[in-house]
Amino acid sequence: MNFVNLTDHPMVLEQVDGSLKTLPPFGTAARVEMKSIDVGFVRDLDVFLVEEEYGDVRGLPPSKPDVVYVVSRMVAEHAPHRIDLVFPAHLVRDANDRIISARALGQVARPENAAIRAFQRAWRDSSAHT
Repeated sequence: MNFVNLTDHPMVLEQVDGSLKTLPPFGTAARVEMKSIDVGFVRDLDVFLVEEEYGDVRGLPPSKPDVVYVVSRMVAEHAPHRIDLVFPAHLVRDANDRIISARALGQVARPENAAIRAFQRAWRDSSAHT
C-alpha cells in the first residue's frame, strides 16, 4: 500500500512502537475551495460582512489501486464518496498547542460502515456467550 501526503506540510506519524515516520508532502495540496460573498457592511466596526461557503475539492487525484491519500479532515469530509482518503487523527501537541504528530489515521464515518460495525459487534457479543 502506498501512502501519498496531499497536505502542504510533512506528516509525522507516531507508530505503535513510539518511533516516528514522516510522510513528505507530495506536491500540490488537496484543498476545499472557499467562496466568499459580500453581504453588507458593519458601520460601527468599519468592516465588511461576508458570507462564506465551502466549494469544490481541488488537487485531489483520481483513485488508484493500492494508493491511499493523506489529506486534511476537511478535504476528506467534502469528498465522502472517496474511500481512499485518510486524515491525521489522535493528534499529539507540544506545550504551545502546536501539532507535532498523529498517532492514528482517520476516515470519515459513513453510515454503511456503522452498519457493518454494529453487525460485527452483535456477532462478536453473541458468539462470546456460546
